[in-house]
Amino acid sequence: LHQAYDAAGVTFVGVSFDEDAAAIEAFRQTEPVPWRVFLGRELAETKFAVSRIPCLMVIDRAGKLAAVDVPPRELKAVFHRLLDWP
Repeated sequence: LHQAYDAAGVTFVGVSFDEDAAAIEAFRQTEPVPWRVFLGRELAETKFAVSRIPCLMVIDRAGKLAAVDVPPRELKAVFHRLLDWP
């Protein structure tokens, strides 16, 4: 999905609850992902009410939370709705 929607301006980011940046970098060496990964359990919990991971969220172009805990199979439909695609 990252490759398919990148040109449409969809940005993917990850948030890790890990406190150790080295652990994230080690993970990214074995499982490379093309998006940024941030550390920040406190931020995720307080700003977005994330209490468990994984948790997929979609933020719209205005920076507003558009969907929370989106099942991966439903991401395309959410993107199409937000991008106003058929």
